[in-house]
Amino acid sequence: MMSSEINNGKQESSNYESQGWDSVAALADKMGTLNDFNASEKELPRSVEEIDATCEQLFGRNRDRLAREFQVVGLIDGYKRWGVEGENREIHQEILKAVLDDQVAERKPDKYNPDGTLHKVTLVLKDSRVLSEERSYDTREPTFDQEKVESYIEDGVISKQEASDISLVYKVLMGEELPEDIDAEQLRKNVGLAKEKILKYYNRVYQQELFHDDGVDRDGLIHEELDDGTPVVRFEGADFKILAHVRNAMYSAQGEKSAEDLLTEDPKHEWENPRVGTDYIPHGLSTSLISSDKINIFKHSEIIFGFTDIKDDSIVTMSEEDAGSSINARSRYSIIGNHGNERLMLPDELIEKTGAKDAMSSYNEVVLDRLAGDELIMPSCLIVFGDDTNDITDLQKQYAKSFGIPIYLINGDKYGGVRALGDE
Repeated sequence: MMSSEINNGKQESSNYESQGWDSVAALADKMGTLNDFNASEKELPRSVEEIDATCEQLFGRNRDRLAREFQVVGLIDGYKRWGVEGENREIHQEILKAVLDDQVAERKPDKYNPDGTLHKVTLVLKDSRVLSEERSYDTREPTFDQEKVESYIEDGVISKQEASDISLVYKVLMGEELPEDIDAEQLRKNVGLAKEKILKYYNRVYQQELFHDDGVDRDGLIHEELDDGTPVVRFEGADFKILAHVRNAMYSAQGEKSAEDLLTEDPKHEWENPRVGTDYIPHGLSTSLISSDKINIFKHSEIIFGFTDIKDDSIVTMSEEDAGSSINARSRYSIIGNHGNERLMLPDELIEKTGAKDAMSSYNEVVLDRLAGDELIMPSCLIVFGDDTNDITDLQKQYAKSFGIPIYLINGDKYGGVRALGDE
């Protein structure tokens, strides 16, 4: 976190200046002069340590983690561990741009990234967060989202008893003692079941709305075949929604091999190794929901997998911007990201909110559990952006053939273009 460099709400800029990051250091100084992050935490009836102990006893999570899990499924509103708000958010955007621009010193080019570009992309998610994290807290206390809970009851997603139990857990989060006559074991089961039902509800909506190919040509949708027999579906204006995963987007910036370097006689074998690209077994798989209304991805890449077939427990969290999930992907119980901005949304709402002017990133993030149901999730297609099959590279053909999946050839010009991190 580089917390030693943060002093009384002001980032020490000398470290950045010494690295040639003059523009970033200046922005850090400006951010340090703002006052909208100086709100204090609301006083609770019990200490945070006592609340943490109760939450750990009930659910094996501390107050922060449990409240954010409730926020994800729409039961709590307004809980953020940290946030970038108001003028701070505008400066945050300037920092992101400065990190990517040539005015900032190049960083550690290597054989995988000769021009250092990927390193700078990674630093966008790392250094800009350090600059903003402890100087722009959003200290709004969590509120119980009664309207959302009632909508779940009306739609038959959860029962009234489950809603009542969730309300009780919220009171515990806010410092109240757990009533002595409450069966803690049953409470834990009821709340856990309610959260599972809500997750299943959203997963099933996405199952229905993600693109499913019926093999029939129609206006804006054309089916072709490569010489090797690989099916190609050309999108020339037809509606679609697809979850897109940029292969090795983050880990290549840390010295991990590129998609081409990973190519063996069977790239599928590399995918099935859950340790590839990391020093731990990742459960979280970062994707972005793209659609015929908006195509915003993390970065341009030759290998982009598409997911359209998901299970009832595949989606675990999402955000209209980067959720900071990659470093928390070690287990299925800690996939929720670092930014405190995650909440489940229906597909159209997620697309509408993606790329907002004040967003931390231009893309959204939908985190899938790689091992949902203890079965490794596999891509449904390989996404290629281009005008015709001549735009499909040999590497893309090899990946599609190895995985036995079709190529979805999307003509970005028909959909307002393709936008990635760092694009103007």
